[in-house]
Amino acid sequence: MANILVSLIGEQNAPNVFLILDPAFAQIDRHLFVTTEQMEAKKRVEYLVEACRIPAANYEKLIVPADDLNGILERFRALALDTQTNNYFVHLSGGTKLMSIALTLFFRQPAFRSRQYYIPVGKSTCWQIYPEAEYREFDLQSGRNLRTYLRGYGNDMEQAQALLGSESYTQGLFEWFVREADKTHRETINALRRQQQRATRIALPIDEGLSTLLETIGFPMENPEALSAKEAEYLIGGWFEEWVYNGIQQVLALPDAAIGLQVKTQRFENEPDQTDREFDILFLYEQTLFIIECKTGLGGRDQAKEGLKKMLHRLAAMRRANLGINVKTAFLTLADNLRRQRVLHPDFTRLAEELDVCLLDRYDLLGPTDEWVQRIIRQV
Repeated sequence: MANILVSLIGEQNAPNVFLILDPAFAQIDRHLFVTTEQMEAKKRVEYLVEACRIPAANYEKLIVPADDLNGILERFRALALDTQTNNYFVHLSGGTKLMSIALTLFFRQPAFRSRQYYIPVGKSTCWQIYPEAEYREFDLQSGRNLRTYLRGYGNDMEQAQALLGSESYTQGLFEWFVREADKTHRETINALRRQQQRATRIALPIDEGLSTLLETIGFPMENPEALSAKEAEYLIGGWFEEWVYNGIQQVLALPDAAIGLQVKTQRFENEPDQTDREFDILFLYEQTLFIIECKTGLGGRDQAKEGLKKMLHRLAAMRRANLGINVKTAFLTLADNLRRQRVLHPDFTRLAEELDVCLLDRYDLLGPTDEWVQRIIRQV
């Protein structure tokens, strides 16, 4: 007797990945992936198998016509599946509507011992919808893992960066920056930004401005004689990324596995596109991937206009970078020159809406944390 999981393959790989890896399906012996020529060209099964680490001997593929109900049923009849000893667990979330209808009909024939499952769009909850007498809903325990999600679309993820500042210190630095930091402080930070090099240590200059800044903000240096590259990154804007990270994680109650800071990804080795990508913040919420970019400032008004346009277009391009279908983006900045009479400039609002990017500036972020986090989630 074998327990066989039948999965529909479509554009969205995440539901299949999370269901396969969930402890509720640990008893599965073999997999049957129902796919199409189009999905084969996009390597959806290969990514799924790699993400879930399924041995080649434990799965097979059935290629069916995407929109031909009779054709799909004929392919299944030709398999001559064992109805005497096997149990079939049928996952209906992927594929086309006709593929889902075909599997529903085929595996509800009296000869089959089958259970059927569905994961609603944008949810981490699984519904067992057949047999009707056994209907139940349960949370997918594996559905909140960022690394697993990315692997489902052919991406390796390097270890995300650990937070440098404590939550309380980073919150205090935010309050200081938006309420007390003056022109001299900003010039000192900009000078440090020009000196900063990721791979080296930065000797603490005798410059009085930097010494005064470090004393003013009570910065807890690891070595009182020098700033490390990581400390310099934190001071020139990394603290803002950490502040945003903390707010999102708290409001959404995300586990550490569902959110990452300064995440680097790379396509699988056998993929033609080997471009490294780096994201300020990535997080997974209700099977939707969120990409967040953060900047403390954008320069003067002319610089801000061009810098904002560039960032919004960059985020729109990121959404198309083999990261799945349900991908949302947001740009958060502490710039204070994007508004006219306390309202975001209509050109900026229009462009953000056209590119489907959530844009939040200093005045938005000074409000309650749960409000700006919910705006990212709702994309309003």
